[in-house]
Amino acid sequence: MAEKKLSKKNVTQIFSENAKEEATRVCGLGQCYSCYDCGHTNKVARPFDKYGTGETCPLEKYLIEPDTRTFKERLEAGEWLSPEKELEYLFALCACCEHADVIEKDGYYELSRADETYDNYCIDCPTNQAREGIEECMAEAAMS
Repeated sequence: MAEKKLSKKNVTQIFSENAKEEATRVCGLGQCYSCYDCGHTNKVARPFDKYGTGETCPLEKYLIEPDTRTFKERLEAGEWLSPEKELEYLFALCACCEHADVIEKDGYYELSRADETYDNYCIDCPTNQAREGIEECMAEAAMS
């Protein structure tokens, strides 16, 4: 089957609901280590260093307010996703980003972005940091 680039309208229809939900987890839960100065109360005193050229956090458009509940309170409320489901929702967040395109290939969706785009924007994105953290934990768990 041939590759087909999805329009932004189709991407929004398919992924926007999951993207918004995931933005509340990435941006609003726990402490944020992102290099962007968004003014949120959950920012750590010393965030990660900035490497890319992006000036604003890609999640700012979602207007998320940090969740002040403890992890225990969120867990008791049933707000937990498996790592696989979390990765699916993180994909939706990346799919809706202005810096990525979505390609449909053989019934599956893939992200398409230039290396330069990754270096300028994705490298500092909290969504990318969350994805890398989950994938690293899954890889370490698979080794044991």
